This record gives sequence, C-alpha cells and structure tokens, in this order.
Amino acid sequence: MTSTRLALISFSLALLAQSPLAMAHGWVSKTTVQRVTTHDWGDSVFIYTSTLASTEACEGKNPLVLLRSNPQFKEIYAQALLAVTTGATIGGFTYGCDAQHYNLPILQRLDLLATPDAPYP
Repeated sequence: MTSTRLALISFSLALLAQSPLAMAHGWVSKTTVQRVTTHDWGDSVFIYTSTLASTEACEGKNPLVLLRSNPQFKEIYAQALLAVTTGATIGGFTYGCDAQHYNLPILQRLDLLATPDAPYP
C-alpha cells in the first residue's frame, strides 16, 4: 500500500470520526406516545411523544423516526402501538439524525416501562 493511499485512508477515517452522525446517540427520556404515523414515503414510521424526548443533537426533536431498515422494526413498531393504546410510559435510545426526514432523531430502541416512576437511565 502506498504512503499516499495510507494517508488518504487515515484522513478519511479522521473525518468520519468527527462526523456528527458517527458520534450522535442519546437516551429517550421518560415520556408517553401521543401518535404513531405511518408515513406515505413507506420507509419510516413517526412516533410522536408528549415531550421532546430525545437528547440527540438533531435539528428536529419530535417525532422520533423509526426506520423500516431497523432490524427490530416489527418489535419496536408493535411496542409503539401498544404504548399509544395503553398510555404506557416509554424510554429508549436514538442513534443519529435522519437527514431524509426533517433531520429528526432515529429511534433504535424502545423500552416500555412498568410505571411512570420506574427507574430508568
């Protein structure tokens, strides 16, 4: 491998490490689901919460975007429907901002909490 190629790879990795998407992640604070919307784009579901739930540094804060490409899509979608139906308190984890959908937080994990005062990160 030439030194030029090695320098280019090192530079690319350094840029990637500084990317907000590479470093972005945050907890979803305790909240309730107010609405679940299947968007006509077909690649995502919007989960509207009662508060601005994510600590993600995205331009938009609410709703949370659940992408169909998430390996746990069916499970998280089912949890969101259960939460909106029952009024259950949720938490979760976001990872990155979805530039295709108004720069909203991307939901990676959804946690159903037994009670609003249940211990949570």
